[in-house]
Amino acid sequence: MPEGRVASEREMIRMFLVAMPGCLLAGLDAAVSCVVSDAFLWMAGEAAEAAGVPWVPLYTDGPASLAAHFRTELFRDVLEVRERAIVRREQQLHFIPGRSAHRVCDLPEGVVFGPLDSSFSCLLHRMGQNVSKAAAGLVNICEGLDPAINAELAASFTDYLPSAPSTFSHRPSSPHGTRTTVSHGWIAARRPPWHT
Repeated sequence: MPEGRVASEREMIRMFLVAMPGCLLAGLDAAVSCVVSDAFLWMAGEAAEAAGVPWVPLYTDGPASLAAHFRTELFRDVLEVRERAIVRREQQLHFIPGRSAHRVCDLPEGVVFGPLDSSFSCLLHRMGQNVSKAAAGLVNICEGLDPAINAELAASFTDYLPSAPSTFSHRPSSPHGTRTTVSHGWIAARRPPWHT
């Protein structure tokens, strides 16, 4: 960036997204056994794959939005986009099992309406295409709160790790064979020995 020029927030985000994959890959060495990143940073999965280590994305936003990003292409094919989707905003999503209570207007912005070509919408779209390739998915969800979304996420990841907010201490058992809620103690027990 030229000296004296102040980048906008959008430009700084763009520069970060361009530089991050190469910097991450350059920083990975033989001591790294796993890459854990925010799910938005789908390119961390590519860096982990290039280094030959597993990638575990963490998704802290609402689980329904993550499930919607997995199906962006389907939503765009069925509902179309922009104005054509907006006129159907009250239509229920009966074509997705377990989603009949959700409407088109409940979908996150950038899936079928809003700025579909913005860098953030494109980032989310690529996240939806790539995050299910991870070794495991750590998702902020209270297991049992929305069984349809929970089942959809469990089916989308090789190893699904629902993680309730840390304020909840009750860990319900899972009838579906998925792991029960991941606690901060579970994560702490797996810290490498050099981590303090």
